[in-house]
Amino acid sequence: MTTPTWRKASIWVLVLLVILVMTNLTSLAIGFGAGRLSGRMGAIPAPSPSSAPSTAPSSAAVSSIGNPASELPIFWEAWRLIQRDFYSEEPIDEQQVAYGAIRGLISGLNDPYTSFVEPTQHELEKDSYAGRFGGIGATLSLNERQEAVIVELISDAPAQRAGLLVGDVIVRVDGADVAGMTLDEIVTRVRGPVDTTVELGIRRGAETALRVLRIVRAEIKQPTVSWEAVGDGYAAHIQISFFAEPTGAELLGALQEIQAAGINRVILDLRGNRGGLLTAAAEVTSHFIREGTLLYERHYNAAGEIEEVAYAIPASSLVLEREPLVVLVDKGTASASEIVAGAVRDYGRGILIGETTYGKGSVQYLHELSDNSSLHVTAAHWLTPRKSKINGVGLTPDIVVTRSEDELRAGIDPPLDQALEYLRQQ
Repeated sequence: MTTPTWRKASIWVLVLLVILVMTNLTSLAIGFGAGRLSGRMGAIPAPSPSSAPSTAPSSAAVSSIGNPASELPIFWEAWRLIQRDFYSEEPIDEQQVAYGAIRGLISGLNDPYTSFVEPTQHELEKDSYAGRFGGIGATLSLNERQEAVIVELISDAPAQRAGLLVGDVIVRVDGADVAGMTLDEIVTRVRGPVDTTVELGIRRGAETALRVLRIVRAEIKQPTVSWEAVGDGYAAHIQISFFAEPTGAELLGALQEIQAAGINRVILDLRGNRGGLLTAAAEVTSHFIREGTLLYERHYNAAGEIEEVAYAIPASSLVLEREPLVVLVDKGTASASEIVAGAVRDYGRGILIGETTYGKGSVQYLHELSDNSSLHVTAAHWLTPRKSKINGVGLTPDIVVTRSEDELRAGIDPPLDQALEYLRQQ
């Protein structure tokens, strides 16, 4: 059988493009992915506090892993057989063939944070970091069974209007079972263009039958920082839901309000915070620690050697250096939020209360490809100021306190109660 010339040419072009994806991309930024609404999601720009690289490794560093054409002979052999033997009466979707080949290369790396994101979902990523996105107005976190559970609802947003409740567990999205997916993957499926519909299959409490809700997405503009006075007004409870571009300025405004109210004890709640922008995490840290090292990044340099680079805490116009501080963490506290919590712990600035954190301590280069898809490539690991490893380990709190799903549904918050008790004694 003779393969048509046009088909042969297109397939070889696809193979070449896939290989080039792995060797000749220009990086837009360095990123920290995360385990909640990132993970994938979740690559972010490099920090401004120090001289972080803004491009991918040089060609010399890339070449140290070998010539892809010569090191992947089975890949090429398989392509030749497909080129020769594949039969279909339907036209070949060349874009999906290329995307599938990229995903296949990635799967062989056995790294959950190196990922490929198609153009539509990449747009959602960018919207998320800008502080706006098409969604349903619900915050998700992982429960003890690694299920996606609703932990917060925005008032009068689509999720609340459709009847979702705090404590509901998402089992299916648009008919697809989400078991085994990362939280970032689930959130990416829930989000989508404004005015489109997402179908959620949810489990509520002890009910055995799934409830099915069809929810029309809307533009969600959610402040990433909120606060309220708690404990009869002697402490401020600050919640940061995600580290986005506005987060630093929002926290500064909140701290100014807290000072004006005469409150001098702070609870920084990072539970369910999947991470986000490293620049925002650096700004948040700078409001509680005046100076020092924010983190160490361990990566390969241009010569292919392992090196560590220190990132400094940036200067801030308002630093709460002496006010008693508690940071609340849980299994959903990941990536950039672990950077903040790790710095607070290592500098002895405050204590951590809650559950062991997610353990996302790797760095992703975010490559934006020519068709507006993106490739996230793990390029480094980071360590806390005292060089503690986070990746796959997480941060163990000073005081371990859990919160069950029943307590979540009932509005009972033992970690917050423990934080208030601790601050009352300071």
